[in-house]
Amino acid sequence: MWVLIGFVSSYDVYLSVLNGEYLYELEENPMARYIIAEYGVPFFVGFKMFGTIISLGIITMLYHSYRKAAWVINTSIFSVQMALFAYLIYFVV
Repeated sequence: MWVLIGFVSSYDVYLSVLNGEYLYELEENPMARYIIAEYGVPFFVGFKMFGTIISLGIITMLYHSYRKAAWVINTSIFSVQMALFAYLIYFVV
């Protein structure tokens, strides 16, 4: 699951870079649109990857200390990422 979370996030960033000049118009998340408008696409992409790396790191640390909580969090993030991946595949591309 951990690897697939990273894969979907990387694919999302790939699409963001690919459509960088149109990203503000394509982006549906209001917070993401604000970040793009204020700081630009490169900052937005870096921010997304930073968030992914931090999230995966926290899941790894939790797994070593609190396995049950880590599984719940990992499964929740995995479910959201799979829904995002389905959306990106079937409705965006």
